[in-house]
Amino acid sequence: MDKIRYRFVFNRKNRLNDRGEALVQIEALLNKKKSYFSTNIYLQPSSWHKRKQIVVNHPHADDLNAMLYEAKKQVGST
Repeated sequence: MDKIRYRFVFNRKNRLNDRGEALVQIEALLNKKKSYFSTNIYLQPSSWHKRKQIVVNHPHADDLNAMLYEAKKQVGST
């Protein structure tokens, strides 16, 4: 049985909204096929650490990271 791999993807479409923010999505990969799920969390590019895939330099970074990991957990349990 193949394992589904999950990771966060920031600004997948390389577009910022009117406030200069981009969406954080969850990418699910299985057998070279990708599916994307929205977290409904928008961040400034300076608030996202690409390598660590966490929120940084944001007043609510801890809460947002908790929300992201909870969303990843929810996607993984479906």
